[in-house]
Amino acid sequence: MSTTKTDNGPATAIRLQLVPLERGLIALTADGHFLCAQPDGSLHFENSWCSTWECFLASEDWCGAPLAIGESNDAPTLAIDRKGIAKFIVDAQLRATANARSKEYEGTHLRLPGLVARRVYYDLCRELHKKGYIVDIINWQVNHAAYMDRLNSYYDLFVSALDGMRTLLEIYRVPAEKVIGLSHHEMDIQILIDQMGREVSSG
Repeated sequence: MSTTKTDNGPATAIRLQLVPLERGLIALTADGHFLCAQPDGSLHFENSWCSTWECFLASEDWCGAPLAIGESNDAPTLAIDRKGIAKFIVDAQLRATANARSKEYEGTHLRLPGLVARRVYYDLCRELHKKGYIVDIINWQVNHAAYMDRLNSYYDLFVSALDGMRTLLEIYRVPAEKVIGLSHHEMDIQILIDQMGREVSSG
């Protein structure tokens, strides 16, 4: 339930419908309008189009698992910017703050530059979320040192292309047993061995 205040009377109750989107993102709607978060922290209930400003993360445990009512296909008549939402990267710090827990393992990816690589990691995030995992993306070109301990305590696994392994292991001090390396080419493996020795691939 939500309440709105009219010019001529007291606040009235509005029954909001929860619209599951993807990767744990949800929208709240009623009478063809969506609840919208503004940059100043206020909430408005007047937009008829759902894009990234109308997306929310829930702090409840059910946010980490596929909802019983299904994902976004359940509301085909609503005006939803699905392509824009698909491009939206859920901030790993925000997910940790919401503290939603999955019934499976969580994982964070170091995102690679380049359209093809980004699409691979996005598809992986979306498909694993459908199976009950919480999977998010962080940009390897950004310095995460100030809050990496927090992410390390929240996420169970870190998946990275091999050129991000050294950063995870040596700079951010992520335990080796929590890191999975993805190789896009045989050359990546040789470069990693040259940098860190063959021991990096041993259990």
